[in-house]
Amino acid sequence: MSILKEPLIQFFLLGLLLVAVFEFEGSPLEEDSKVITIDRDVLINHMQYRSKSFDYEKFDLILEQLSAKQREKLLDEFIREEVLFREARSLNLDEKDYIIRQRMVQKVEYLLRSAEIKGVVQPEEFYSLNKERYLVPRKITFTHIFFGKQERGSWAEAERSAEQLLTESLATPMDDGKEINSGDRFIFHKNYVQKSSDHISSHFGKEFSDALFKSGLDKWEGPIKSAYGYHIVFVSNIFDERLQNLEEIYDQVEWDAKQAAITELTETFILDLKKKYKVVLDL
Repeated sequence: MSILKEPLIQFFLLGLLLVAVFEFEGSPLEEDSKVITIDRDVLINHMQYRSKSFDYEKFDLILEQLSAKQREKLLDEFIREEVLFREARSLNLDEKDYIIRQRMVQKVEYLLRSAEIKGVVQPEEFYSLNKERYLVPRKITFTHIFFGKQERGSWAEAERSAEQLLTESLATPMDDGKEINSGDRFIFHKNYVQKSSDHISSHFGKEFSDALFKSGLDKWEGPIKSAYGYHIVFVSNIFDERLQNLEEIYDQVEWDAKQAAITELTETFILDLKKKYKVVLDL
């Protein structure tokens, strides 16, 4: 559902923006300035400036290898930038300098994003429509003992060592592992407190993370394979995914709702500006 539900409010705001952007314009843009001609050189130069790397042959090859979808995205980015640049130039801000060009585009975008939209944004409705944004992911607290493939010489030996320690732990119960000196030094941490699946995956790999969250509580289990070797693990707590209440994050939701409305208004206005231009492709 659109944030800006009232058409009357939307058109009123767009009208104010049009006045703000163009009221100081010395004279209307000439008709030729409404034609945007894009050839291969234009796109290659755009890619070079955007990347801050100047190698024509390199970017010529990159352009050649772009998929249809990637090329369409590149064209859309250039057209957007060119439209805003020309509108900024109509305010007599232009200089023949790419950095100034970018600053001019940013100035126009700033004017667009400065619209006052109080009374339009409804945090309660935004929260209701975007609850997935405010989910606290499932988290886990655990410790582990690591047996590295590199340190042990092979995957098989790392797994065997982990299985041996796990067997010993079943015969003579260990504590939560914090004082256990067995195993190898792990590249990251030994103890993890309330970490999400994404965080665990970034340290151990997704396969390890998936297996870890299936582990039981308050006992040593494993071995579990990671990107580096095998681990026996002791999970002390698993925290289920939960949705934060609106009351506890009201200010954040209000901010998010306002930014979403500003973005929608800005993009609507830019689309309206694009309609004033004729794009000529000469690739």
